[in-house]
Amino acid sequence: MRFLNRRRIAILILLILLLIGIETVPKLRGMVSPFLKVSFSLERILSDGVDWVKRPLSGLFFGTNTSEYISELEKQVAQLSVEKTKLIQLEAENSALHKIISLTNIAPNEHLVAARVIGHDPREPQTLLRINRGRSSGVHPKETVVGPNGSLVGIIIEVGDTVSTFRLLRGPNVVIPVRIPGEENSFGLLSSDDGLSLKMSQIPQDGILQVGALVVTNTGLDGILPNIPIGTVMEIVNQPASLWQEAIVAPFTKSRTLDIVSVLTIVE
Repeated sequence: MRFLNRRRIAILILLILLLIGIETVPKLRGMVSPFLKVSFSLERILSDGVDWVKRPLSGLFFGTNTSEYISELEKQVAQLSVEKTKLIQLEAENSALHKIISLTNIAPNEHLVAARVIGHDPREPQTLLRINRGRSSGVHPKETVVGPNGSLVGIIIEVGDTVSTFRLLRGPNVVIPVRIPGEENSFGLLSSDDGLSLKMSQIPQDGILQVGALVVTNTGLDGILPNIPIGTVMEIVNQPASLWQEAIVAPFTKSRTLDIVSVLTIVE
């Protein structure tokens, strides 16, 4: 019995040494490579054989349409994944619509028309966006477009029967009268010189400005409703020799995140 155990240990040691030699000695590796190729071929034959035997056994235990059943299950899993993605999107849209509907600063003669952003206008893809609401929904030119949080994002410039186009605040030739609530002389004009940032200019020197102050729309421009929030003062530019102050405004809503918007219309 002890002899057999010793023999087994010796064989095991020889096998270990042989494996080490195969890995470390190129000559031995070359000599053994034909046998390795044969082993790979045998492995492939055995794998094919297992698959060949597995098919009738699967049919015996699970039915003759096993492959079709598995394929159908894979399709259902893929469909469930698509449905889950759609559900997440619908939940996000529902949240945005809920925010729009729950706005509390809407006057009795004002009406909200919820709309989806459907694409960019090729004439000015950076600053013109299209929505799926138009004249048939009560939308008119020069009306105000707000984001889900109720902040101003743009102005309607063209209206079709079912599609309208609005220009973002940082678009060219967009000048909007704005003010800082609670400060008598803290008013000015909002525009974008570079198409990237918003600047509040022509603010009287005696106007009080503070970083973080709220900026809202002011009266004086046709179609723009007053007291719509836009953003906050991010930076103050005060030059004593100038007649005016300037401020950089950080908008509440980023144009790149726009999906669901609302048009503030006047009900006559």
